[in-house]
Amino acid sequence: MNGDKANKTAVLAAKFGNSKNLTDAWKNFLNAHPKMFFDDFGPRVFTREMLGLKFFGYKPEFSWHQLGFQKGPGAKGEQPTFTNYANKLRAVHFHYPVDKAGITAELSMFLFNDRTSLTLKGR
Repeated sequence: MNGDKANKTAVLAAKFGNSKNLTDAWKNFLNAHPKMFFDDFGPRVFTREMLGLKFFGYKPEFSWHQLGFQKGPGAKGEQPTFTNYANKLRAVHFHYPVDKAGITAELSMFLFNDRTSLTLKGR
């Protein structure tokens, strides 16, 4: 079973990057699958949850096997309440009218500390 997992990891690494540049591999993977973030109706739940993690101080942790999150220093004086969450979603125009470019820039900054890393133009 471990051999199968290693083979799958090797295939993904070959397709989306190389073992020397894990961050680029994740950028390539996420940009190749824009429907993970937006569908024909707007932002998906995954996008909303990623923004919530960003809003309340979490940091991404990349590995070849998964994308995880670690609690980092949160915004000073800000509690992770539903009201704060909803207000922050409103501030990035998550709801109609949706600002896809702005949301993409927020996700890009959260994941890669660069507003232009995600383009989400793929398929």
